[in-house]
Amino acid sequence: MLQAPTLVIGAECSGVGKTTTTLALLATLRSCGFKVACAKVGPDFIDATYLAKLSGLPCANLDLWLDGVSGVQNLWQRLKDLKPDIILIEGVMGLFDGGPSSTAAVASLFKAQVLLLLDAHGLSDSILAKALGYLSLGEKYSLNFAGILLTHVGSSLHAHLLHKALATLSVPLLGCLPKSSAPKLQFGTLGLASFEINADELSSNRLVPWFKANCQVDALLNRLNLQPKEHHKQEKDTSFFGVNHKCAKKTLAIAFDAAFYLCYADIPSYLSELGLEIVYFSPLNDQKIPECAGIYLPGGFPELYAKELSQNWQMRAALMALKEKGILIYAEGGGYSYLFTTLELGDGSKWPMADLLHGCVRKSPKRQALGYRELTLATPFVENIDTPLRGHEFHYYSLEAEYQPLWHVYDKDGQSQGQRGSVSQNIAGSFVHLTCQGGQKFWQGLANLMHGRM
Repeated sequence: MLQAPTLVIGAECSGVGKTTTTLALLATLRSCGFKVACAKVGPDFIDATYLAKLSGLPCANLDLWLDGVSGVQNLWQRLKDLKPDIILIEGVMGLFDGGPSSTAAVASLFKAQVLLLLDAHGLSDSILAKALGYLSLGEKYSLNFAGILLTHVGSSLHAHLLHKALATLSVPLLGCLPKSSAPKLQFGTLGLASFEINADELSSNRLVPWFKANCQVDALLNRLNLQPKEHHKQEKDTSFFGVNHKCAKKTLAIAFDAAFYLCYADIPSYLSELGLEIVYFSPLNDQKIPECAGIYLPGGFPELYAKELSQNWQMRAALMALKEKGILIYAEGGGYSYLFTTLELGDGSKWPMADLLHGCVRKSPKRQALGYRELTLATPFVENIDTPLRGHEFHYYSLEAEYQPLWHVYDKDGQSQGQRGSVSQNIAGSFVHLTCQGGQKFWQGLANLMHGRM
């Protein structure tokens, strides 16, 4: 059996239509009967959630700074272990942005083919200069370009002029994607809105016809050495790490709903590998929490559902009861905000939250933090970790509370950012999100706590 090809979607910059194009290509490949495993370059877990939903498979975040070369290679091998027909990787920002952690660097590491997206808005003959620049710089990384797609194309005449301008290139122009008929995705503070909000626009009968009408799909498949298959039903596969869940001894309840969904897509599977049975609950809609040995509250947007979360006093009472029982509770990002007494919004309104930690979280109109983070434990919430962890922080929250800090925090250049997070007996959290690989030893420590192996 031939090894599944790896295709990286690289673009000239953010805003070109990389995510929409990747999702449309994914839907089209699945409509052709292909099993597609997906990944996202960089720390963006929102796009990864979309890719996991549309592919029916777990999606990995491939970040060379957060996870290191060996960690990224390990995640890529996990994708290959799913035995897909193709691995589809959505890039981040511009193709070469990020230097040693760029999309180009990831593509080079895997010797993957690259589908290059260029913005054609306001251009005709000049598109050639842009294309030549990217193809030339790609030689530095020994990139293998499968083809070029142009986005923001205005009309059929515009498309004709663009095809004519790029006719002499050795890398083929495989499509001109018009902006006017493209799916209209809604965005939030940190990027794409939740999948449920965009579900109608992401249906296969919207994505696939748009992509097929404007892209030479057969030519792209030929470049990838793929032959269309007869359509067959694909079962959803959540065992990213090949775990026998019947062997799990302890249950971890993960919050997951419209308010809390910003979780790296491969973390639940990794926690399963560590012997935990994963169950889900909704702080928005449920009144009880499944019986469990631990709770994980991932990031999200509690400020968008402050009233509903506040009014669900049964859930808040259930969480308080588990706190008093000594159940381990860990939270990140928006989930961390939910732990506190009050959430104050920009209009001055204050909403009671879970009150597991005393203090007030304010939603600020200005961004409070953005960037890669290197972390060491400031308070030994889990067993001693002898090497720094790596995560990512991006939020608009400010906090008034005093607790033992969870982390000593440094930026990617090693400059101290102070102490972050909170620890109070069986409860801990911060605004920093840990990836599966970059935060591996912390996740292992949590699992050991739940198993009573500390």
